[in-house]
Amino acid sequence: MKISLLLSLVLPSFALLSTVAQADEPKWRKELSADLVKKDEGKMTITRYDMYKGDSEGEKVTMQVKLAADCPESAGISRDNFVAYTMAAYMSFLQGLAEGDEYSTETMDEPIGKPDLEVNIRFTKDGFQVEGINNKNSEKTNVTQKWSDVFAKK
Repeated sequence: MKISLLLSLVLPSFALLSTVAQADEPKWRKELSADLVKKDEGKMTITRYDMYKGDSEGEKVTMQVKLAADCPESAGISRDNFVAYTMAAYMSFLQGLAEGDEYSTETMDEPIGKPDLEVNIRFTKDGFQVEGINNKNSEKTNVTQKWSDVFAKK
């Protein structure tokens, strides 16, 4: 009798603690469990928004960055490689933006207004193109790379 009374008091406490723990779950757990790649109509896509924070000529800079990558499933690129090459190109872009200085990013669920920078990465069976768009001054840059050059022995 006493054991059942004790359990009837303890079990609801555990349920309450579990609910509180879930509410306080760090944002990184949500990011870690989220699928980056969406598949629709024969195409893999990644869309991501980040708040970039860094320094430019001694001044603090904060910008919203949108990453949009796509790859037709018919290109023969695995989902893993799509993610790996997308993130490698994106990180290279951000490092170039930082010009060797330290920077940080914080993932956002959605942009606040229009992103300051857009990074569009398009994959094909022959290669990929990284397009950077600065929405503040409408400047655009493109870098195109063939897969045969990426994997060429040096």
